[in-house]
Amino acid sequence: MSKLPTPDRSSHEVWFQVTSLPEHGVIVVGERNLTKEKPNFSQFIVSKYGITYKHDDSESTRDSFEFSVWLNPKGRTAQRPQEDKDVVVERFNLTITPINDQPPLLKTKSPGLTVVRGDVVVLGPENLKVEDLDNPPEDIHFSVISKPSNGYLAVEGKLNESAGDFTQAQINNRSVFFLHDGSSGSGVFYFSVSDGHHKPIYKLFNLEVTEISISLVNYSRLLMQQGETSASLTHYNLAAVTNGKNATIHYEITKPPTFGKLLKTNQEITRFTQEDLQAGTVSYHMTSLSSSEDSFEFSIFTSEANLTANVFNVSVTPLIRFTPNLRIPNGVTSKLNPSFVNVSELADISNSDPVFSIITHPKYGKVVQTKPKMAPKVLESFTFQDLLQQEVALEINANVSGAEGLNDSVVFMLKAGNVQPAKGEFHFTVVPYDPALFPTTTGPVSTTSPAPKIPIKISWNGTVSPSSVYGSALHPTQQESAEIQRAQPLGELEQNFSL
Repeated sequence: MSKLPTPDRSSHEVWFQVTSLPEHGVIVVGERNLTKEKPNFSQFIVSKYGITYKHDDSESTRDSFEFSVWLNPKGRTAQRPQEDKDVVVERFNLTITPINDQPPLLKTKSPGLTVVRGDVVVLGPENLKVEDLDNPPEDIHFSVISKPSNGYLAVEGKLNESAGDFTQAQINNRSVFFLHDGSSGSGVFYFSVSDGHHKPIYKLFNLEVTEISISLVNYSRLLMQQGETSASLTHYNLAAVTNGKNATIHYEITKPPTFGKLLKTNQEITRFTQEDLQAGTVSYHMTSLSSSEDSFEFSIFTSEANLTANVFNVSVTPLIRFTPNLRIPNGVTSKLNPSFVNVSELADISNSDPVFSIITHPKYGKVVQTKPKMAPKVLESFTFQDLLQQEVALEINANVSGAEGLNDSVVFMLKAGNVQPAKGEFHFTVVPYDPALFPTTTGPVSTTSPAPKIPIKISWNGTVSPSSVYGSALHPTQQESAEIQRAQPLGELEQNFSL
């Protein structure tokens, strides 16, 4: 106003515009709250009615608002000048004095913790949490009215002394502990909590006790390839953990393997530790080649707990190679050959003609024998020589129409001289017959790219099979079944065998 000449001052008045409203309250001029839509008021209104700031009762202690001031001719609508030099912009800061009007609130629905028998456990904010909007955690005090019946509370640095009081800050810092006395029963303690201004809160805190236990975290059978007689037993096959203080875990064989034995550094053993499994010093050795599987019973124990009546299984996987993603046409007889089921490596190491004994025929058909001028005959067994002579086939009759086909398989026991038998499963997919994919011949098709064909020449007892027998060279495959079969690399398919 002082910028105007004295004669002009009486014809102008001061106007205010709040450009940034307070965050934690409202401004009241007269009986009206200022808003973004109506932010203006004059000095006359302020002088007559005053200006008031009303806090929103939150826990905030600071607030502010910005405003602009200018001179406006009397009788004209108040309008902020376009020139910034004609406007004064200021910020008004507010300090709110807090009052202790909020009582502490227990945020934990069911205060309590679980402790292993005889152990020490931290009492943290996940177990007990009280919030007070008016006070910091240091000012929230807990008092133990009735002490635990199965141990005692202590604070960090004084674990040998029973603590009767502590703060929420100590709980938040994880410096309050419960020390269990080793008894079997669960317990409680009764406590109060207060900020020193409001009535205390009284509550029970539950102390649940769990027994020391051992549990198996890895428990998978040991796989041994056909033709091998030993395999390492490691923590990937067998591993246990305990919640007790003593973490040294022992294994004791209560019933030894029927067809083999366990060794550690070439010495037969009936006991070993988790550390031995971790180091890979324990192995299973098959001493009898009459079975495709074996097992032993064992117990696990520490000085504090035990786990009994456990059985560990050993399985022999067949030394065989399958063509992956094999498709068998429906409604026709499909001959098999070593391009699709190959045990030439097994024949080599055993110096014999491996035999397939069928355990389960395909769900949608049968395994049959095909010989010239003879009707197909259902087979219960066949040899590798039969495959080489293309005298083994799949006869499938299924209700299949979709392009994805139906999954099927043959389960068999594979036997050869001087090696263990092994259970295997030959997987394939039954698809609708398509002359474009299966032209005139009755043979299966692999969905993988065909490999160059090479002759297979096998001799048994001095008899050479026809040199015109062909099979696709095989590609490396993944294990068709983790439990019963594992693919092995093949040598050259062209080999000579003699018995």
